[in-house]
Amino acid sequence: MDIRYGLLYYVMSLLPSAAISIHPCRLLMSESSTTKGIFLAILSCLLWGSLFIFARYLLRTPAKIDPYLLVFLRFLLSAAILFAYAKYKRLPLKPKSRRQLIDMMKTGFFLYWLMALLSFIGQRTVTAMTASLFVESGPAIILIAWKIISRQKTTKVECAACALGLLGSMLVLNIISPNGIHLSGNPLGILFVFLSAVSWVIGGYCGKDLMREGDRIIGTAWSILFCAIFDIPVVLLMRHQIIFPSTPAAWAAILSMAIFPTSIAFVAWGEAMALLPLWKLNLTQNLTPVFTLIGSYFILHEPLTTWNLVGIAIVLAGLSAAALKSQKT
Repeated sequence: MDIRYGLLYYVMSLLPSAAISIHPCRLLMSESSTTKGIFLAILSCLLWGSLFIFARYLLRTPAKIDPYLLVFLRFLLSAAILFAYAKYKRLPLKPKSRRQLIDMMKTGFFLYWLMALLSFIGQRTVTAMTASLFVESGPAIILIAWKIISRQKTTKVECAACALGLLGSMLVLNIISPNGIHLSGNPLGILFVFLSAVSWVIGGYCGKDLMREGDRIIGTAWSILFCAIFDIPVVLLMRHQIIFPSTPAAWAAILSMAIFPTSIAFVAWGEAMALLPLWKLNLTQNLTPVFTLIGSYFILHEPLTTWNLVGIAIVLAGLSAAALKSQKT
C-alpha cells in the first residue's frame, strides 16, 4: 500500500465507521462526561489504526528505518509539537510537583516508550493483523484477567464484553475464518507484541491519576518527552543497527506518525482516561480493526466477507454489553 493513501484512508473511513458505532456508543452516553470520554476514545482508536500502516511501511523489508530510531523520532517530534501548542495556548509548561513529575516519567516509560518499542520490534516479524489483535484487544483482556487473579470484584458483564470484543476482532482481522485460525508470525515477535499490551495496561494505571489532575496536554507532552529520553541509551547501544531514513516518503510517514497517532491520539486518550474506567476505555480499542476494515472496503475496495460482518456485529455487541453495565451502575 502506498503510504500516501494512509491519512486519506483513515479520514475517509471516519464517516462509515462512526455510523456503525452510533448505537452502542449512544447507550454509553448516559452522562456528558461519558459522552466525551467515548468520543475521544473512539477518535484515538481511529488515529491509532494508521499506526500499523505507517509502521509496516517503515519497518518491512527493505526497512526505511529501524525500530529504535523510529521510537525516538516519533516521540521527540510529538513532544515538540505538543510543547509548541501548549506555548501557543499559554499553558503552564512546568510540572506542578515532584510527584507529578514522577508520574509523568512512569507514564512515559510504560504507556509510551516500552509499549512502542516492544510493539515495533514485534512487528518486524509479525503481520499487522496479528499485532493489531494483541495491541488493540489485549489490554482489556489483560485488565480483566488481572482483576480475577488479584480477586477484585469482576462482573460477568465485564468478562462477556471483553470476550466478545476479542472474538469479534479476530473475525474482523481474518484471524478466524472458515479455514481455521491463522495467527501468523514468529513466536518471539508475538511475545513482544503481547508484552507491549501488558506495558500499555501498566502505563494506564500509572497515568490514570496524572490525567485526572488537569493540564492533560502538558502531562502528555512531558510523558512523551521522557519516552524519547528513555530511548536515547537504546539508540546508542544499538547504533550499529540504526537505519537513518533517507527518502522524503519515509520522513513524511514519520512526521505523520508523530502528529496523528501520537500527538492527537494520546492527548485524546489522556482526556478519555480521566472520564472512563480503564477496562471500558480499553474495550473501545476493539473498534480500531473495524475502522480499518470499513475504510479499506470503501476506499481501497478490499473484500468484506460475511465473517467480517459477523465480527463487526460481535465487537458492537461487546460495546453494548459494556453500555448495559453503565446503565445499571
